[in-house]
Amino acid sequence: MSAAVGILAFILTRCEGQGPSFDDWKAQADAVCEKEGPNAGTHFQNASIAVDELNASDTWTEEQLNTTATELTDAGVAMRRIVGSWRALERPDGRGEDIDKLLQAGTAASGAYYDVADGVFAGAPTEEQGTKLIETAHNLAVQISDLGLKECQYWFGSPEDISSPVPPGS
Repeated sequence: MSAAVGILAFILTRCEGQGPSFDDWKAQADAVCEKEGPNAGTHFQNASIAVDELNASDTWTEEQLNTTATELTDAGVAMRRIVGSWRALERPDGRGEDIDKLLQAGTAASGAYYDVADGVFAGAPTEEQGTKLIETAHNLAVQISDLGLKECQYWFGSPEDISSPVPPGS
């Protein structure tokens, strides 16, 4: 009988939506960045270097375009992997809207990398694509800052840290 009462109490507790505390969720979200950040950071840096090299060239070779597009795509994949890991975390009660904003910002940043990669691969990157990438990176940094994710902020920067790199083709 006491086992049945214990099971019922457990079920009722879980049904009331008692997820992790916000501090526990933050620790888990930061752990995602601690685990995935070095790999993602390498991809972000490689994409930035490739874009800079493309911008420094008077003419673009197919190899340069392919390399840059690949680096941008890899950065988008790395970002999507982090977002997927954040999405898999059990959410604390009362913070779903804030976490949704983070997930949306991360997905948008990943999509912006893909969009720029598509433009580069086609040999016609646009300033609009580059601007969107900067804007989504800034918005992601804002969401990370608002949630107090310190390890993630290390990898993605604070909103003030987001520079305005020259988009490919500008």
